[in-house]
Amino acid sequence: MNEINRHGIQIYSGFETLEKHGLNNNVVGNLNLFKIGTLNIVPFSVEHDVPSFGYVIASAFTGEQLLFATDTYFIRYKFANLTHLLVECNFDRETLDPDVNDKYLERVFESHFSLQDLVLMLKANDLSKVKKIWLCHLSENNLDFEKARRTVQESTGIPTYLCLKNGGVE
Repeated sequence: MNEINRHGIQIYSGFETLEKHGLNNNVVGNLNLFKIGTLNIVPFSVEHDVPSFGYVIASAFTGEQLLFATDTYFIRYKFANLTHLLVECNFDRETLDPDVNDKYLERVFESHFSLQDLVLMLKANDLSKVKKIWLCHLSENNLDFEKARRTVQESTGIPTYLCLKNGGVE
């Protein structure tokens, strides 16, 4: 994070995260709107093993709204008027490696979205204006990527794409 900041890229995060990395600018708070250029951004607390935020990023120019959420296993808020989603889909409870140790499983369950929980979150929200969904933070060992894409697309009726580890979208 410090390397990013040294290159002049602004970092917006909660106090705990910025303090951990010796940064003290651009502190954001839960549900406190801030602006960057023509973007209106609202951070919202997500459930994770350390304090984390998801973000709704709205363009004042186009009216489009992106929900971005990763490093979470549950989102307590309901959303409407979203046009795009970029959300974590880390693992599939049905295909987890049976040889993985309990400590690893505990951490995964307390910090990452399962395919099943993501689908429940999507069904709990108004997706009537959503044009595309991108799945990110995909676990190569604990998720069948194509099954995840197919499951989300079939349950929402919205074109769904995979964000690849080394860049690009499939």
